[in-house]
Amino acid sequence: MEEIPIISNNPINFESKNKQTQKTNVKSSKKVTFKDNVINWFYMFPLAFIAFVQLYIFGTSLGAHTTFPVMSFSSLIYFGIIVSILVFIQMMMRSIIFSMFAGTAIIFGLFNAWFGEFLIPVFENIKNISDIVQAAWSRKTLPYELLVSGSMSGLVLIVVFAQFFLSLIIKSFFEIFFGKEWGNGRIYGFAGAIIFMLFVQMAFSGYRHFSSDNSEKLQWKFEQKYDPIEQFVTNTPNEFLIGKDKIWLTNSKNSWCLDAKTGKINSKRSFRPGVVHSGFKITPTPVFLGSDALYVYNDSLNINLYKTDYPIESENLNIPLTSYETDEGKNLLIFFDYGYVGFYGAEKGKLLWIKQIDLPIAANRSFPDKFLENGYFLEEKDRFIFSCNNGIIKCLSKENGNELWQYVHGTPKVNGNSLRALISKSQDRFVAAYKTGEIFTFNTSDGKKLYQAINTQFEAITPINFDHLEGDFFAKNGIYYKIKLDGGIIISTENTLKQKNDYVPTICDIKNRIIINGGKITKVNDDGKAELILNEERRTFITQPKFDDKIMYVGSADGWIYCIHTGSAHIKWKVKADGELANDSLAILDKNILVKTKSGSLFCFNREYGN
Repeated sequence: MEEIPIISNNPINFESKNKQTQKTNVKSSKKVTFKDNVINWFYMFPLAFIAFVQLYIFGTSLGAHTTFPVMSFSSLIYFGIIVSILVFIQMMMRSIIFSMFAGTAIIFGLFNAWFGEFLIPVFENIKNISDIVQAAWSRKTLPYELLVSGSMSGLVLIVVFAQFFLSLIIKSFFEIFFGKEWGNGRIYGFAGAIIFMLFVQMAFSGYRHFSSDNSEKLQWKFEQKYDPIEQFVTNTPNEFLIGKDKIWLTNSKNSWCLDAKTGKINSKRSFRPGVVHSGFKITPTPVFLGSDALYVYNDSLNINLYKTDYPIESENLNIPLTSYETDEGKNLLIFFDYGYVGFYGAEKGKLLWIKQIDLPIAANRSFPDKFLENGYFLEEKDRFIFSCNNGIIKCLSKENGNELWQYVHGTPKVNGNSLRALISKSQDRFVAAYKTGEIFTFNTSDGKKLYQAINTQFEAITPINFDHLEGDFFAKNGIYYKIKLDGGIIISTENTLKQKNDYVPTICDIKNRIIINGGKITKVNDDGKAELILNEERRTFITQPKFDDKIMYVGSADGWIYCIHTGSAHIKWKVKADGELANDSLAILDKNILVKTKSGSLFCFNREYGN
């Protein structure tokens, strides 16, 4: 571009301005060389390392707080926070290499909070990929070890590549609009990233402290990582037993004895459980179902009193599916695969009898709660009643396991799927509800059918709550029915889920007439009308609620536990357990409520409220 002289009485001044312009042009056109980038990288490394440590610590704190449950809205919020933090760090650092490791630092922090030393099992699973696949093929199950290991490795690679392309975009933006020398971060940018992460960590710590009543309610906690790592996506063998003043629990490698009041570890021993149990079991004696036999210990777990081998010598049958304490913990009913049931004396572990009561079909060992739910089994003083496949109901004697009576349903299957009735009892009668809309009332003593109520709309999703001639239940799509058991006359009906979310589970407690879907908790009043007592849009309540009179305790997938008065709909308190909850996560103790997470951690909260 040609220079245009300006008329001036001071030609020297013109010359100096011209030279100054030339110097400015030379300075602005200076190129940033590869050597400059390398030198800048080494200069910034100490500050970048500090920022990485902060990101790792933040990832660890966030991982301890949540596992990003799929059904929780809060997971989207936390994901958005992570993305926002990484974008801001990118803008401050403007370094491709450093920016790629920023996201990895957060991911490694999350993995450390969830799995502990996660690199070793990941490498071991990848190393033994052939053996794992062969074992899964023989069991007809998914190789969950490889699924989790592969997902973890894939997530790290996705984050690295995403950060790489994002850093290119941000780097190019700064070079285009501010000049090439702005393409690399400087000391003020890295220092700003450190200050920003310090602020983020302080804000998150403050949120965790002040958003719940943990400081007042938490009595003790016993924390465990996901071990083995496939426990993150599937059920693994475990047991949680509650005694008079002790709590006994197992994970994949060990068993513990805890003081129920303080959570202090009284003892620990090596043990390999073989059964996936749901919920807590109340028992006076610690009886564990191992991978090879049934073990009975003393209260402190330091003495093995009895060991009883499983009675079925078969590769597919010699490990039980699940068990139930009976006779107030004095005996044990153990369910094996292919329809076998064994009855044991819990105090000495002695096998009393074993019978095949159901169809010889394989159950899902990863999710055995689908095999035998609470609505499929009843205990009487001298007998057991089982709801079996193909609509069959069997009654067996406790004394010797002999069959006392049997009911065979006229429609064993619907659309190729075997029917299994939901059964419930009251006094000397029990009611069986089938998905076909058939509801039958039987005598417990002889299995004689007394009443029937048939309506295709009576597709119950809960056992029938009944008293003599009247019964109520929740049906499909959240419809509440109160009917006459003899004839099926509808006394009242109410749609409790007018805006049902099909992507989250529906939790019901028919005795208290509570139905839960997502963040909405609805109660059916005495007049049969639905009343919304809680609507927390950010939560997805997933635990089976526990009740003490009109006080209800319920937990969300992301670890929040609410104490609610069902009459006034008032939230008495809410606390946060670090981890993801499941349907069976809550148990009421004397003055406390016990919470277990999917990883096996235990949290004990004082459940009292008021002054």
